[in-house]
Amino acid sequence: MPVLAIAIYLMMPAISYMGIEKALSFKGCLAPGAVCRICKAFIICDFLIKIALLPLFHDADDYVVTAMVLSMLLLGIILVPLYLKLKKQNLRTIKKFPSNENFTLLGLGISAWLVASLIVESVVLYSAWRWSDPSEVKAIMCIVVFFCLMCIAFIFMQLSRLDRIKVPAMRSLRSLESNNPPIVLLRSFELDKYPWWNNKTFDEELCGNIDVNRCPIVSLSDPDQILPTGGSLKIQSKDDYWKTVVDELLKSCRALVIVEGDSEGLSWEIERIRSIYGRHPDKVFFYIPSNRYRTLAWCVDGSAGNGLSRNLMALLLKWTSPLDTRKRLKACWTGFSSFISGKGFRVPQTFPGDNRVIAFDSSGNPTVLPKRNGAAIFNEILRRTEAYRTATYDYPDLARKIEAYEVNGFMSPSQIKEYEDMSRRLARRVYRIAGVLLALSLLIWIIN
Repeated sequence: MPVLAIAIYLMMPAISYMGIEKALSFKGCLAPGAVCRICKAFIICDFLIKIALLPLFHDADDYVVTAMVLSMLLLGIILVPLYLKLKKQNLRTIKKFPSNENFTLLGLGISAWLVASLIVESVVLYSAWRWSDPSEVKAIMCIVVFFCLMCIAFIFMQLSRLDRIKVPAMRSLRSLESNNPPIVLLRSFELDKYPWWNNKTFDEELCGNIDVNRCPIVSLSDPDQILPTGGSLKIQSKDDYWKTVVDELLKSCRALVIVEGDSEGLSWEIERIRSIYGRHPDKVFFYIPSNRYRTLAWCVDGSAGNGLSRNLMALLLKWTSPLDTRKRLKACWTGFSSFISGKGFRVPQTFPGDNRVIAFDSSGNPTVLPKRNGAAIFNEILRRTEAYRTATYDYPDLARKIEAYEVNGFMSPSQIKEYEDMSRRLARRVYRIAGVLLALSLLIWIIN
């Protein structure tokens, strides 16, 4: 029995969800309801095809390979129209979506379908045949089922995460009730792109428990993100104007936190920060993230994806080459510290450890602060920058100044309806194809 065939046979429902979600994301559509509807149609049709094939085969190997090929063909029939016929949306104009859908319930629903299909197909595969070595087949199936359940758990976490971040994603500068000047957080988009096992990105882990009215933390967000992450208050700036937005934020900020990184915009940002550092060095802080996020961003290969697969690769690196990983992480700090030291910032050249803040006194002398969590870090920053606190900062005025430079937009009800109608039409097409295949299978079985 080919191990790969068994793995694909059992994993096709989970693979189908990921494939459909990737196809719609590629087209600029964040429509989890449409993804789940099409995936449910695939699960039902895939199961019917596998059941219909059972009476036609007397050999388990032939059955599994044939079922695998037909499942892949069915998925291809779904994905090809999505890529060829679906109109691609402009990611720079369609950013957010209506927040009245309960994505946690949606995740529970599709997870239940995926788990049910996995259980039933496992029972059918194991009990419908007499295996020459049942223990070997059982071991293979247990491994595959484990990975399937991990994928299903990740799918649920992805959907439930939308419920967690859809409210923070709708925040704006106009909604802030605070009059305290902002803490500006400058970090690489690459660092904030990959969630950890707890499904939180770097920014969410660092700023997730902060009261933004007491301690407003503002940062730029990747303009290609359909939904900005939680944590700090995000500004999605157009490519040509992000420097203008940063300049506006730096004019009267209370503090500036620069996160270790390596991005194209870092050189320009450091040049702008030098003037602040020269006048008020105690306003400037450098932060070294936790090694978990540094590993995801800078040690794992870019082709590893941005979800479960990337976390698995990071875990594999930790187990198989811990010394090499530590060297690479230290090299990241060496390169960063050498660069900013060359710009006049006095920072330690030796690696001070992860999850550390480097602060400066009024004379520019650096101090490496002890390890703290997100809330404690910003409480310390607030304490050190009390002299720059004012009660007259005008966030609505800041919003008016930069609104022309922001990427904004909401999917309209007509666009949502277009995707929902598309998913229903595609689901009906899949049902018809499965019906034809089922009828042909029954006809062949009757003839034989």
